[in-house]
Amino acid sequence: MKANNLLKALPLSCILGALLAVSVSCTEKDPFPEPPGSKPPSSGNDSTQMPVDSAAVDTPVVSYRGYAHPDGTFLLNCGDRITENGSVTYIAPDGTVEEDVYKKVNGTELGNEAQAMCLYNGKFYILCTDYFRLEGKPNDGALIIVDAETFRKEKAYRLEELRFPIPDGVNNPDFNPIPNSLSNLAVMDEQNIFICDVNGLYRFDSTTGELNLLEESFRVDNGGAGVAGRVYDRNIVIKGDRAYVAVGGWTSATDEYNLGIYEYKKGSNKISRKLGIANGGYVSGLCAGEKDTIWFATFADENKGSNKIYCVDSRSFTVLSSKRVDGSLNSGFTNTPGISVAGLSFYYSGRTTRLSRFDYQKGRSEFLVDALQDEPKANYLTCNPMFDPKKQLLYLSTTEENMEGFPTTDHILVYDCSVSPVVLHREISGKTSYVSGIYPVSMFYKK
Repeated sequence: MKANNLLKALPLSCILGALLAVSVSCTEKDPFPEPPGSKPPSSGNDSTQMPVDSAAVDTPVVSYRGYAHPDGTFLLNCGDRITENGSVTYIAPDGTVEEDVYKKVNGTELGNEAQAMCLYNGKFYILCTDYFRLEGKPNDGALIIVDAETFRKEKAYRLEELRFPIPDGVNNPDFNPIPNSLSNLAVMDEQNIFICDVNGLYRFDSTTGELNLLEESFRVDNGGAGVAGRVYDRNIVIKGDRAYVAVGGWTSATDEYNLGIYEYKKGSNKISRKLGIANGGYVSGLCAGEKDTIWFATFADENKGSNKIYCVDSRSFTVLSSKRVDGSLNSGFTNTPGISVAGLSFYYSGRTTRLSRFDYQKGRSEFLVDALQDEPKANYLTCNPMFDPKKQLLYLSTTEENMEGFPTTDHILVYDCSVSPVVLHREISGKTSYVSGIYPVSMFYKK
C-alpha cells in the first residue's frame, strides 16, 4: 500500500482563487507552444458548448458473462504493502460479495500494491507496482492479463521484464530502465497498452514485450541522472486510436504550474498534439465523456487557480467551455480522478467524506450526504468516489486506520442517487483492503 494513497478525511472546504487563465494563443506564457495540427483552446467561458457528434467514436464491445457481466462491480485492493499482496473483491449482479477472486481462481496472488484495472476484448488487465516481494507470499508480478469471464490468468509480467530504452540525455551508469511506482493503465489494443508511473507515460506491446517511454511525457532530470514524469496518473483516456493524458510542470518563465493534455496516436511513441489549458492549480482528473468529449478538472491550492471543469473536444482539440465549481475538487495523491462523470453531472468529495454533485449545465453544486453520518468509523478515504450511471449508485471507499502493518477495517458505502435525498443503499465492511479503485464493469462497455 502506498501511504500517500490514503488520505485523511477533512472537513469540506471551499477553495476559491483567481480564475484559471486559459491559453488562447501561442504566447510566451503558453505552457505548450505551437501544438501541431491543432488550434489553441477557446476562451474557456461559462457556456455549455459541447462537441458535435462524429464518426470517430470508440468501437463497441460485445457483452460478456461471468466476471465480465456488465452489472458486476470490482473493488481492486491495493492491500497493506508490507504484509499482503493486492487482491480483487467482486460484487456480483445479484449483490453477492466475493473476496480474493484472483487467488481463488488461479491459486496464486496478484502483485504487490494493485493499482488499476481495465477491460478490453475479453481480457482484464491488472496493474501492480510489484516493488515489494513479501517473504512466503509469492505473487504474479506487475502486469497481469486474465480472461474476463473466468478470471483465469493468461499472461503475467514481472517488473524487471518491463524494460525500456534509456532516453537520450541520461548519462547515469546506475540508471535502471524499468518503471518506478506503476500507477495506472488504459488499453487501446494488445499492442497499445498505455501505462503511467512517476517517470512518465509508456506504450507496451504485449505481443512482443516491448516497452517504450513516450516522447515529452518526461524530462531528463538532475543533469542526466534520471528522468522525471510530467504526466498526472489520474486516468488515461482512450478515444478511438488516440490516448490522452493530463500533464503539468513548472516553468521558469512564469513560476506557475502549467496544466494541459497530451495526445498520442496508436502505434507511435511520438507525441501527436498538445493542448495548453490552465496556469495555476493542479490536475484533479481527466475523464472520458460521450462521443468526442474529454473532461479536464483542476483544483486550487493556496489561492492559485480555482476548482474548475473544462469541456474539451478531442477532434478539434480545443476547450469548448468551462465552469467553476463551488467546492473542492482536490483529488489528493490517489491515482483516481477527483471527479466521476455521468452525462453533465459530476460527483466529487474533495478528499473528504462529504459527497456532492455538480450540474455542469446549471453551473451549480449540490451537497448530497456526509458518509460519517452512516459510518462514524469512515476515517480515511482510500480512493476517490465512483459513480455507476447504469445503476445510479455512488461508491465511497473508506478505512478506519492508515498505518502500514496495522490491522484495519474497510467500509464501502454505496448510495442510491436515483432518489432525493440520496439514501444509503448498502455498506460493505471487512471485505476489502485499502481499495485503490472501484470499477463498475459497465464503465468498460461502449454505447
